[in-house]
Amino acid sequence: MNKLKKTFLLLTLFLFGCTTYWKNPSGRNWDADLYMCNSQSTFNQCYVTPGRVDTNCVSHGPGQTSCSSVTIPETTRCQNEINVVTRDNCLRGHGWIETDKDGKPI
Repeated sequence: MNKLKKTFLLLTLFLFGCTTYWKNPSGRNWDADLYMCNSQSTFNQCYVTPGRVDTNCVSHGPGQTSCSSVTIPETTRCQNEINVVTRDNCLRGHGWIETDKDGKPI
């Protein structure tokens, strides 16, 4: 499953678990609009873990110690993230209204 589909699935589960609901008086398709708005609000976020040197020393008796060092390089991890403000504005632009569980606008 690609990252966008995973993000879409997690976001959908998140939305259904919240107290905010969406309705569209014009009867638009929620899945299609949510997918489109998620796609438009997805960006690639990268995180950098700085490099470091780890040193491990072992004692072999009185006065005898050996040490070794391992250099761990800097790493960069990137992942797709959704800007929820942009996504929600996109949904509103397609006529979706945030409501409570009884369908009353928030």
